Amino acid sequence: MAKQSVSKNRIKVGRAKWNSENTEPVSLCKGVEIDSAVYEISEDRYLTLIIKGIIVYLVTAGGMGAYLTAIDIDFNQVVFNVIIFITAIICAALYHSWKSENLGYLVFFVFYAAIMVLFKDYINSGFYAVINDTIDWASIYFRTEGLQYYNERISNRYVAITISMSIIGVAMNVLLNNYILRRARYMVAIFLGVTLNIFAFYMQREPATLYSIMLLAGIVMTYVLKCGRHYLLSRRDHVFERSKRGLTYALDFKSLWQALLIVFLFVLITVATMSTVYDKVYYDLEQEQSKEKEITRDTFQNFIMLGIFGLLDFYPNTGGLSTGKLGGVSSIRLDYMTDLTLIYAPYSYKTLYIKNFTGSEYKSYDNQWVSEADSDSKKMYLNTYEDEVKAYKNAYENNEDRTACAHMTVTNVEAPLLPYQPYYSVGKAEPIFTRQSVTYEYYPMLEGNKTVIDDHEIDDCYLEVPEKNEEVIKEFIRESGVGGNTVDEKVESLRNYFQENVPYTIRPGATPWRQDFVNYFLTENKKGYCAHFASAGTLILRELGVPARYCEGYAISFNQVVDQGELLEDSKYENYYQGFNEMGEKTAPVRVDATDADAHAWIEVYEKGKGWRMVEITPTGGALEEEEDRSFWEAFNSIFGDGDEGTSDREAEDVNQFNISGVDSFMKKAAVVIIILFILAIIAYIIYRLYPEIKYHLDYQKAGPADKLILKYSRFIRKRRKKDVSLRGKMNYSEQMDYLIPGSENDRVRMTDILERAGFSRNGISQDEFRFADSVLEGLMQNK
Repeated sequence: MAKQSVSKNRIKVGRAKWNSENTEPVSLCKGVEIDSAVYEISEDRYLTLIIKGIIVYLVTAGGMGAYLTAIDIDFNQVVFNVIIFITAIICAALYHSWKSENLGYLVFFVFYAAIMVLFKDYINSGFYAVINDTIDWASIYFRTEGLQYYNERISNRYVAITISMSIIGVAMNVLLNNYILRRARYMVAIFLGVTLNIFAFYMQREPATLYSIMLLAGIVMTYVLKCGRHYLLSRRDHVFERSKRGLTYALDFKSLWQALLIVFLFVLITVATMSTVYDKVYYDLEQEQSKEKEITRDTFQNFIMLGIFGLLDFYPNTGGLSTGKLGGVSSIRLDYMTDLTLIYAPYSYKTLYIKNFTGSEYKSYDNQWVSEADSDSKKMYLNTYEDEVKAYKNAYENNEDRTACAHMTVTNVEAPLLPYQPYYSVGKAEPIFTRQSVTYEYYPMLEGNKTVIDDHEIDDCYLEVPEKNEEVIKEFIRESGVGGNTVDEKVESLRNYFQENVPYTIRPGATPWRQDFVNYFLTENKKGYCAHFASAGTLILRELGVPARYCEGYAISFNQVVDQGELLEDSKYENYYQGFNEMGEKTAPVRVDATDADAHAWIEVYEKGKGWRMVEITPTGGALEEEEDRSFWEAFNSIFGDGDEGTSDREAEDVNQFNISGVDSFMKKAAVVIIILFILAIIAYIIYRLYPEIKYHLDYQKAGPADKLILKYSRFIRKRRKKDVSLRGKMNYSEQMDYLIPGSENDRVRMTDILERAGFSRNGISQDEFRFADSVLEGLMQNK
C-alpha cells in the first residue's frame, strides 16, 4: 500500500517526480547486493542531448537537402546546414531541465515568430520558388505545358530559398526533437524525412549522396534508440537508475556516439556498395517501366500540379457523370453494380445508347450544362425527337427499306431518378423510379436508311458559344486545323484530332478553382474522359456552324451484350423487333445489365434532312473498364498554399553554389576498398558472434565442478530471460529458484544452496552436488 501511495503522489506532484529517485540497492543473492553509491555516478547530460540533437539534424538536413538537390534548386548549403545544426542542438539542449524547456522554448518561439514576421516575404517567395522548380521538373517529366506558377516577390531566388528552407527546417527541428528525444519515434522521422522526397523519386530525380547518407543515418539511429529501449528523456545526470528489472543505465554518452558512428559507417558502406553494384547508367538501361507507376501516373501528376484538390471529387457521380455537372470529378471510381437492366432484341453490331440527359446551354466557369427543361418547365418531359420519330414511324408503316419498329423494357435498379430511353422513342421522356420498369416503342435509325426528316426550326442556343470560351475555341480550331465542308467531315476531323493528340484517362484531376472546364481541358490539362471530349466537342462544332448539344446516358457495346447478356429463350424475337435487321439473323431477346462503367457522354448534331443524330468523338480505347482504377494515397492539403498564380515559360536551373556532387565521384573511387572492408567486417562479425560460444565450450572443459555449474546456469538464465519476462525481475539465486522450481521445496532449497556455494564459496561443491544441480538444470532446460 505504501508503494502505491508513493506512486500516486509522484503522479500528482508532476515535476517533483524528477526530484525523487529510487536508490534501493539491487540484490544479487543472499548477502550480496549492488551498493546504492552506484546511483551517484554521473556524467554531463548535455553530451547525450547534443548527440540526440545531431540525430535530429541528420534527419532534417538530410531530408530537406535531399529534396532540394534532387530538384536542382540553387541555395546556400553552408548557411542552411549551419542554421539547421545549431538550432537542432539548441532545441535538444533546452530539454536539460524543466526551467530550460518551458522558459527556453518560450523565448525560442518568440524569437522564431519575430524572424517569421521580419522575413515573411523571403519565406513565402522562397517557398513558392521551390514549388515552381518542382513544377518545372514535373512539366518535363509529364511533358505538360501551360502550367500554373506562383508569384515570387523577391527577385533574388538564391537568398529567398536559403532563408525560406532554413526557417522551415527550424520548425522541422522542433517537431523532430519532441518525437526523437522523448520517444524515439522512428516512423515520424521516416514520415517527415522521406515523404517529401517521394515527389523527386517519382520523377526519377536523384539527391546528392551526402544528404542521402545523412537522412538514412538519422533514421537508422532513431530506430536503434527505439530498439535499445534507452530513449526516455531523463532529468538527472545519473548514469544508472533503478528499474523493475534491476539496474539499468539512463545516460551513456560514450555508447551513444559510438552507436552513431557505427550507424553512419554502416549506411556509408551500404550506399557505396549499392551505388557500385547497381551502376546508374546500367540500371537506367535495364530498368523496365513499372506497371504500378503507369497506373498512378495521372493521379500523381494531378497532385503535383493541382495539389490535393486535384484528387478530390466534389459531387456524387455515376461513372464520372452527373447530369451536366463538370470538373468536380478527379478520378472515376467504379462500383460495377447494376444501374439499369435492359431487355431488347439485338439488331445491330453498333453500340446501343440509352440517353438520360440533354445539355443545350453551357455555363462558363459554372462548369455545367443545362437543358431546356431547366429554364422552361413546359419542356420538362417533352420528346425532343418528335419530328424524327414521326418520319421513321411513317417510313416503317409504309414498308420502306431499312426501317424497323422495336420495343425495349428498361428497369431502374439503382440509377438516379432520370428518364432512360433508347433513341427515337415514342412518348414523353419521364423519369423512371427505382425498381420501376418501363417499356418503350422506338424506331431505330438503321444504316442505309433514306428517310428524310422534315426541316424544323431549332433553338439558337444550339449554335451559341459562351463569350468566355470563344477565344479558346477559335484558337483551338486555328491550331488544330479541324474543319470541313460537311457536317460529317467536321465531325470526322475533330474525332481524328482527339484520337491522335489528346489521351483518354479516367483520372484527369478535378478542374482547379476559378478555372473553366472546357478552357482548362483544351489549353492546359489536355487529357480527359468522355465528358471532356463531348463538352469541348459540342462547343467546337457550334463554332464550326454545326448545331450541337451535349448528351449523357449509358453506352452498351455489342461485345458486352454477347459476353454478359442473358438470352431469353422463352420470349419471341418478334415481340421486341420487327423490320430490317442489320445483323442479318434473328436471335432471342436478351437481358443485359448496365453499370456505372457503361456511363457515357456524347454529342448530338442537327443536319437538315437528317434531324438530330448522335455522333461519337471520344477516342477509342477509352472504355472505363479498359483502364484499371486504383486509388492513390490521399495526403496533405494543397502543398502549393494560396500563393499568387501566374503563367510563364520556365526552364529548370542548375545548382552552381557549393556543389557537393563531388562526393559521388569520391564514393565510386573508394567503392572497391569499402566493399572489401565491408566483407571483412562481415567475417569479423561472424567471428564475434561465434566467439562466446567457442569460449564457453573451452572454459567449460577446463573448469571445475563449481565453475562448470555457474557457466552453464548463467547461460541458461541469459537465454531464458529473453523469452520469460517475469524472470527478468528475479535478481538473485533464491528469487530465481523460487520462480523456476515452485513445486519441490527440498530441491529448491538444495539447488539454491549449491548455486550460492558454487558462486561465492571458496570451498566450492562436490561432484555429487554438481551432478544433482546439473540434472535439475537439464530438466529446467527441457521444460521450456
